[in-house]
Amino acid sequence: GGVDALTMNASGFVTLAGDGTWRMGAKSTQITAPIVTAESGVTSTLAADGTLALSGGEQAAVDVTSSGIGASVNVTGTSVAMDNHWLLSSGLMSVTATTGDLQVGEHALLDASGTHLTVFEKSYYTDGGKIGLTSQQGNLNIASGAVIDISAQAGGGNAGSIALSAAQGNLNTHKNLKADSAQGVGGGLSVDAKTVAGGLHSLAEFFGLANADGEVNIRLRGDESQAIDNNDEWKASSFTLSLDNADLAVNGLIDT
Repeated sequence: GGVDALTMNASGFVTLAGDGTWRMGAKSTQITAPIVTAESGVTSTLAADGTLALSGGEQAAVDVTSSGIGASVNVTGTSVAMDNHWLLSSGLMSVTATTGDLQVGEHALLDASGTHLTVFEKSYYTDGGKIGLTSQQGNLNIASGAVIDISAQAGGGNAGSIALSAAQGNLNTHKNLKADSAQGVGGGLSVDAKTVAGGLHSLAEFFGLANADGEVNIRLRGDESQAIDNNDEWKASSFTLSLDNADLAVNGLIDT
């Protein structure tokens, strides 16, 4: 019994309005939505009992530059593939694959960056939000073309934080994080993985090239030896590194 496949298509953008849960009981769910936004302060969950794939379709045809502020969005599926745009200014975004892989695709944009408000002719800047990407039993892959944005506006505010988890699998990142803050504190990073493609060097590029300088917490559970290379520089407000079963060589710079 039950539905094998569920397909939903939106040619424009989708706005999550009001608190609630979308539960999708199909073995496979495919949602095409170029851009997803949310109203300010809402808590919304997209929960797929089976696999979940989110694609953007004709993204260039949709022009949405802002969203509500401070929304909380949770996305779950047995495996999750994300390849569309999410605009959640200063929001909280959690994406979880419960048994399979979590894939952030080449065309994906996960944007929880801070924003600018004008209230009674006064300017205010909100902080960047928090993004959590978790593969509970599989791998977490972030494609080279994807963009993850937790940065602050140039005029003010602190950057947000990102948490990446693949405790039983491999984490694969590229130079695709935006986490800078010109006036405040740069972004923070939390990693919990069995292995990381490219080791600590790839994480140093992921974090450092984003101009992030907030808290760093890294746990690697595998037995592959790790090194902080000569050309690696970690600039962070605090730095914690835990290796469960591996040796560490430190030749680069940790600046806290």
